[in-house]
Amino acid sequence: MTSFTVGRGEQADVRLNHDTISRLHLRVTLVSPGAYLVEDLGSANGTWLLRDERRFPLTAERLGARDLLLLGDYSIELAQLLDAYQQSAQPARPTPDADSNTRDPFSRYIRSEDGRYVRKPK
Repeated sequence: MTSFTVGRGEQADVRLNHDTISRLHLRVTLVSPGAYLVEDLGSANGTWLLRDERRFPLTAERLGARDLLLLGDYSIELAQLLDAYQQSAQPARPTPDADSNTRDPFSRYIRSEDGRYVRKPK
């Protein structure tokens, strides 16, 4: 992975279907192991870094995988976007007993009360 885009539109590498996310919302670029450049692509509702219960506007910032982002009204950890990209880059290998939801990049996540996506308990 060198870089990938996130957005609501079909041209995005990682698609997130949410009204406040632009068709092409942001780009994530690997700059060094564990460090990523996150760039807002002129989104209508902005990209924000959430830290210490505060939000900071983000145009281009070097971040780590555990940083929490707000895309419009949609919060997600950068690691979840990285996981979704990795899963979308690999060909799906369906198993005979797999239901259709397991092919969705976010099927392992549920939305918590505060709006973040977290891993489903096993």
